[in-house]
Amino acid sequence: MSDQTMRPSILWRLLMTAVAALVVAGFGWNLLRVVRGTMDWTPLTVVVVPLLGLLSLALLLGIGIVWTSRVWIDQTTGTFHQRALWQRREAPLAPPTTVRIHRFVSSSAPGNTGRWFLDVRRPGQADIGVSTPFVPRMDVLAAQLQPALAAHPELAADDETRLCIERPEVIYAPGVR
Repeated sequence: MSDQTMRPSILWRLLMTAVAALVVAGFGWNLLRVVRGTMDWTPLTVVVVPLLGLLSLALLLGIGIVWTSRVWIDQTTGTFHQRALWQRREAPLAPPTTVRIHRFVSSSAPGNTGRWFLDVRRPGQADIGVSTPFVPRMDVLAAQLQPALAAHPELAADDETRLCIERPEVIYAPGVR
């Protein structure tokens, strides 16, 4: 299986950018009103304008993360890689590393597969964690872990993870799990 770099979908990246642009524009407009002296200061604006500024900074950081986020498994070296902004992490997919795939379901709506998480843990290193929607297809990422699991059966942290790696189609199959 060849290496495949996974990143957030273009729809997710554009949606995040649009939301951030609206919030930053709103903050900029209010900041301009403060500079010009046309802002009517009420108890509400005293709270909202600084919060809008903080939210703008957080969203700008989020845009940087969503546009630079990448995850891949290097099959030749057997390592898991993650990159976002200035940070790059990697972990060999060999003992004592463990991988855990799990999900959180916030609603029982039909067709809701929940939010999927993949955690790579290695003693002495910071954990590497990825989740949907930053990895749009968790089943594809799980399939890329099959050679590592075949070489190191103890890589899977639990039976659910082992099932997800051995049979990635169960991740999004309704009613299978």
